[in-house]
Amino acid sequence: MSELKYQSIIDLSVKNNSHTMAFEYVDRFSNGQLLQVLEVGCSSGYFGSALRSAGHTVWGIEPNKDSATIASERLDFVFVGMVEDFMTAFPDKKFDVICFGDVLEHIACPNDVLKQCHSMLVEGGAIVASVPNVAHISVRAMLLEGRWEYSELGILDKTHLRFFTRTTIEELFVDSGYIVVDIDAVKLSAESAANVSNTSFNQFSVDYVESFVRDDSKYDFQYVLLAVPVNSKKGRSSQLLTERSKIKVLALSLNIHQSHFNVRLGEPLRAWAEIYGGDLVCKTFIDCDLQSIAWADVVVIQRHLDIHVMRLISTAADLGKKVVFEIDDLMIDLPEFLSHHKVALAGYTAALGNILRQVNCVTVTTKRLKRQLERFSRPIIEIQNCVSAGELQPIDQMKWERNVATIVVASSDTVLVDFILPAISQLVQRKDISVKVLVIGPLGDAFDRAGIKCERVHNLPYNEFKKFIRTIENPIGVIPLDDSVFSSCKSPVKYFDYSLAGIPVICSDVSPYADVIKNGVTGFLVANNTTENWVNAIDELVQSVTKRRFITTQAIAIVEKEYSIANAAKHWHMLLNKLNNGGFDFNPAVVPGKFEKKIWQLRFLLAYLVRPASYKAVFKLLKRDGLKSVMSRIFSTSM
Repeated sequence: MSELKYQSIIDLSVKNNSHTMAFEYVDRFSNGQLLQVLEVGCSSGYFGSALRSAGHTVWGIEPNKDSATIASERLDFVFVGMVEDFMTAFPDKKFDVICFGDVLEHIACPNDVLKQCHSMLVEGGAIVASVPNVAHISVRAMLLEGRWEYSELGILDKTHLRFFTRTTIEELFVDSGYIVVDIDAVKLSAESAANVSNTSFNQFSVDYVESFVRDDSKYDFQYVLLAVPVNSKKGRSSQLLTERSKIKVLALSLNIHQSHFNVRLGEPLRAWAEIYGGDLVCKTFIDCDLQSIAWADVVVIQRHLDIHVMRLISTAADLGKKVVFEIDDLMIDLPEFLSHHKVALAGYTAALGNILRQVNCVTVTTKRLKRQLERFSRPIIEIQNCVSAGELQPIDQMKWERNVATIVVASSDTVLVDFILPAISQLVQRKDISVKVLVIGPLGDAFDRAGIKCERVHNLPYNEFKKFIRTIENPIGVIPLDDSVFSSCKSPVKYFDYSLAGIPVICSDVSPYADVIKNGVTGFLVANNTTENWVNAIDELVQSVTKRRFITTQAIAIVEKEYSIANAAKHWHMLLNKLNNGGFDFNPAVVPGKFEKKIWQLRFLLAYLVRPASYKAVFKLLKRDGLKSVMSRIFSTSM
């Protein structure tokens, strides 16, 4: 018989041990009931035998024949082979709990295996798993020395195919459709970790790493977790989700009824609260009070900066709350055609840089915006804009007509459209095709000035906009965009909305649209914004219903897969969990002093006075709180 690599004796009195933690998770989940348990990678059955002694029925999966032979004497049944083979051999077998004890790191595609486990769990079942932490201080010290040395056991076991940190193991389960109900860590010193894996370590390197690493995970040797499927509605898993402590989120914006808030924060966070069992309160900055901030675990501030918002951020930070600043535009680098906003944004860059020193992290919509804001030296987290069609159905493609089209151009703000006007002017005058123009929002003024006849519709509330575009006959969405840095950092959310409405889209071949559209497959990209290229692209779709249908079908598929509200909720869940578990903490020594804050206040007050919206906010505060309260908000020394 060959030597068995993994052998152990379970001592449940030792609490700092992955077997004890996993056993206690199973026991907690059982709630006094006897369970059907599957242990994947059961080795010689030492862990499963402890569960069996507690009365549970335990099946095991083990690829090593010698280990499986010993395990078969300890467990109720042992399958010799891989977990994928077991699923094929027993497609209808279901379990209350599936255990992965230091197994997932040995699997090439653990995501696929975890997804398949959904069908092997009874409704209300759970996963219990343990994995080593590659960010343990011993590994960090080794890397500091330029070493990466595999061993027979431990974190760098030479048979490991995947490596995880706390964040990435949680992401693995979330991506696989689970909610991590609880997670714990086995903590070992560098010396103990080296003894476990029979490796060497340099104490000087460990001391050096300890001198500058401040996170709480440096001694985490293994993580042990309990996870349940996202859609758990019955059984013990549903009860656990109800029992667990909810993360409380306060989302603040200038106007929580505008589409800008709902697309970016409202809908995704409401989906997060529903799917992952969180608590969410949405308020305007004006309506936010001390009690609301005290209630929250995490405060999310949407992009706006004025004296009142600065005070809210300071208050939240002083109360020890985690603060997220959400920004979806490059407000510090406006192009010339938006110069009318520059006065109102005077001092924004300086204030943004100083305020970000008081927040835990910043959320943005795109990778390009993330790169632009990295200058502020705060963690920048990309959470893409996502959309939902709800109960709305896409346009009936069978009603489309060849050589007939309505060109749809929509924007709630000012964008450059000069370069598409000559192309559209040519197309509407042609006799071989029938092209109409529909403009939603203020861009109709540019078409009027160019002498292009168009139907005009005022800006619509977001939900009304989504309904309205589904009523357009033979639509083709046209999205022009300049190549400025500001525009390249915007989100392609309009493309997502058009796609889910069943409208084929033609965009300028610039970011962000070039980042998400596959030219000729999920949409058309127009190179260089030339008149000829715009005419050719629009003309091709006008003349080919087949091409319109193909592009629309492909676009719907990719948007539903990659940019659904559930995806945004998942990424918010990962961020909020990380914040709640101590992630993105920062050294309070960098928080500015009172004198520096007063300088910001003065600069911001000057900028504030030139904004008409400021007076409306002040009058609302005066009416509600009185003059004394308003003055204290402006000149509070707490800032």
